[in-house]
Amino acid sequence: MKTNSSRERSRLPGRRHKMYRMFRGLVPIVPLTSIITAVTLTNPLPVFAEELAIEEIIVTARYREESLQRTPLAITAISGDLLVAKNATNVIDIEKFAPNVTIDHLGAGWGPTLAANIRGVGLNDFKAVFEPAVPIYVDDVLLGRPTGAVLDLLDVERVEVLRGPQGTLFGSNAAGGVIRLISRKPTGDGPSSMEVTVGSYDRLDIRGSFEMTLVPDKLFARVSASSKRRDGYVDVVDFTCDMIAKGTPELAGIGDGLGADGTAGAGHDGQPDVVPVGSLADNLFALGINTSPNGTSQGCKVDEMGNEDVESARALLRWVASDDVELSFSADVTNQDSKGPADYLADTSNVILNILSDGRSNITNWGVPYDDRFVPTDPFVNYSTFEDPGSIFRPDDPHLLDPAIPPLGDPNAIPQTYAGGIETPNTNEVLHWGVSGTLDWRINDALDVKAILAYREFESFYGRDSDASPIPLNHTLDWFTDEQFTAELRVSGRMMDRTDWTAGAFYFDADDYNSNISILHQSVIVPGGDYDRIDDQQSEKIGVFVHTVSDLTDQLTLTAGLRYTEDDKTILQTRVRRDGVTLQFPPTPQTQSANRTSPLLGLSYQLNDDFMTYASWAKGFRGGGFNPRPATPATVVTFGPEDLESYEIGFKSDLFDRRLRLNVTGFFMIYEDLQLTTVVIEANQAPSFLPANAGEANLSGIEIDMQANPIDGLLIDGSFGWLDFEYKDLGNADPAVVEAAGFNPVGQPCLSCTQIRSPEFTASLGAAYQVNMDSGAALTFRGDLSYQSETHFNVNNAPTGVESGYSVFDARITWDSPNEDWSISLLGTNLTDELYKVSVLDFTTNLGSLEWGYARPREYGISVKRHF
Repeated sequence: MKTNSSRERSRLPGRRHKMYRMFRGLVPIVPLTSIITAVTLTNPLPVFAEELAIEEIIVTARYREESLQRTPLAITAISGDLLVAKNATNVIDIEKFAPNVTIDHLGAGWGPTLAANIRGVGLNDFKAVFEPAVPIYVDDVLLGRPTGAVLDLLDVERVEVLRGPQGTLFGSNAAGGVIRLISRKPTGDGPSSMEVTVGSYDRLDIRGSFEMTLVPDKLFARVSASSKRRDGYVDVVDFTCDMIAKGTPELAGIGDGLGADGTAGAGHDGQPDVVPVGSLADNLFALGINTSPNGTSQGCKVDEMGNEDVESARALLRWVASDDVELSFSADVTNQDSKGPADYLADTSNVILNILSDGRSNITNWGVPYDDRFVPTDPFVNYSTFEDPGSIFRPDDPHLLDPAIPPLGDPNAIPQTYAGGIETPNTNEVLHWGVSGTLDWRINDALDVKAILAYREFESFYGRDSDASPIPLNHTLDWFTDEQFTAELRVSGRMMDRTDWTAGAFYFDADDYNSNISILHQSVIVPGGDYDRIDDQQSEKIGVFVHTVSDLTDQLTLTAGLRYTEDDKTILQTRVRRDGVTLQFPPTPQTQSANRTSPLLGLSYQLNDDFMTYASWAKGFRGGGFNPRPATPATVVTFGPEDLESYEIGFKSDLFDRRLRLNVTGFFMIYEDLQLTTVVIEANQAPSFLPANAGEANLSGIEIDMQANPIDGLLIDGSFGWLDFEYKDLGNADPAVVEAAGFNPVGQPCLSCTQIRSPEFTASLGAAYQVNMDSGAALTFRGDLSYQSETHFNVNNAPTGVESGYSVFDARITWDSPNEDWSISLLGTNLTDELYKVSVLDFTTNLGSLEWGYARPREYGISVKRHF
């Protein structure tokens, strides 16, 4: 395996953003010198501001407005203003501020899918057959799938992160917790603003929020829009060009004696000659695939990965029909048209991919073996081509795709064919939109009704070169659509002047379709690799619940809740060759049904206005599903729900005249029927590894949220999380079961292993210092440090999928004008240029490649904001 430290990469000038062209006439030019002048000309003696202080935070985690400090739940609540100050722009950034929370892209190959884990419970696949364990709610509307859920934090009032099972109020799939995004509600006098940010990698962000009163005291509207454009930080480089530039052309097969003539083909001299099977350069680059051997203005760079090209918008309409009736309507859309996520080939396994069962090797196929020549010396370089000309050179190979046969499925989701080859484009697209309507009706002083109807839909399209090399060994292409309808009715009130209660019903209906095209030339090892794997799934959930909060005394409160959920799914899984006729196995419809009762019981004691302690017991579950990748009839199977039982104890406090806020939670959880990979052995078949309810684990930990205001003008915030994950039983997922059958237990979990994407320690520390000047302007300095300990990305904690502990430091300096209508910020992210992995795809034991996704490197920017 190779490690790399070089960070040199070419810069490709970014194309001008379409929203920039639209808004450039409105954007003032404020050079950096104006900031320096504004600071220099003011009185250098500071006047400590009193604006930075610990504020009261109102949350609605229990479907009613109440103070965060009087809510007996483990919640991290972050205001929209604080998110901006912390340089948080999308959902992924939330992980930096909440204990025992990790959120990131699932990684290359999984498309625009969010990987959210809380307390060691989460999801690590994009397939709809798996349910998320940490769902996202936008204004009380569930996002049923993590694909398309990397949302912009657009005009949010606050974010609430609820940790631990939330099955009573939020139903199935909230076993790990819930992330709630609450938008700013139009009131007629809300803030409006326009902001432009420019920075590293030709970054250009434009966002605006505008509020209007359409009918005085009756009808209000708020519209927000955002456009974000940033070049990729991984260069896709022409391999042959790079080898020539480095003085090692023989590594690309040029003059190595293996080709028909040992010379370059049309890919190097530009002539359209067709050469016999020979060197890699002759075979692949004769078609002109990703070829720039003579260099361009970008050197050998031909593409990029890890860029950002996202537009989003949200509109809210609020109608106050009377003092007792209010109607709200909202619509939002996110359009992402980006390249694939960051991907780096870290290692290759020569044995499997170069010595095949029929005696062939990649040398005779492509002129060179698949080996570490394709491992770049720079972690931000990739040699992928995303194209497959293989059928031209091996027409006798029955495993190669036949380009003359029309593709299956939707035409927009099918790889383009060219000269007999196949293209799996370097793209990561999603169009995600939704509409909702909410009725709030106050029937009388003791009874309220709330109804929410919503429809959401996304369509996603993404390709991947899974061998990360110019040799076309393993490519995939996905088209994924989801349509969901949700309805929720809540009735709440107060009885006997001591008990607040909420009762309700919830309905969820979703249709998912996924065409997952697998193009695998080494199909002699994995037979039938060139298949279109089609999943057509329907899901339906029905839940009823009741939740009560009773004041037993003036200080002692009892919380009790109960929810009953029915979860039903059907699926038709089709695996068909690209000829459109040959089936891998007969399509067989399946069903998976389950029901669960999720209770909650808690006690809280309000010692005084500033200190509350609580203890609770709750259950939650994640729904079952289907094997996402069956290959034989015996592997077309279902699995049931996971169950989680949680015990919590904690306190919330405001100390020293609200100069220190300290909230602490300790928890112990019993995790049963874990959906783990087990082994199935069929006669005359290689072993199949299937998901099944095979595990049990115990989880325990501590979580701390802190804010401090030691002196006027200085505000400190931080968090700390400790998580201990311990497997207790693995059932058929135990490596010993696989070993007893005579097979390698690779891929199986171990009793000493920790959970995927669940570091033992997480921590954050931020500080803001504000200076008021005699001119009336204010200057705020802010820094934020976040930390994660060692993190594993493989279930068996293999060293190939581990990231050692790391820290990330972000900073921001903001100048606010005297009348607060202008603000200018200098910002920096990952200022120590920390190199750390956020995803791993480990194929070392089957397809021979190991790929890592690295986080964005150090970046700078300047933001100008106009308040109206």
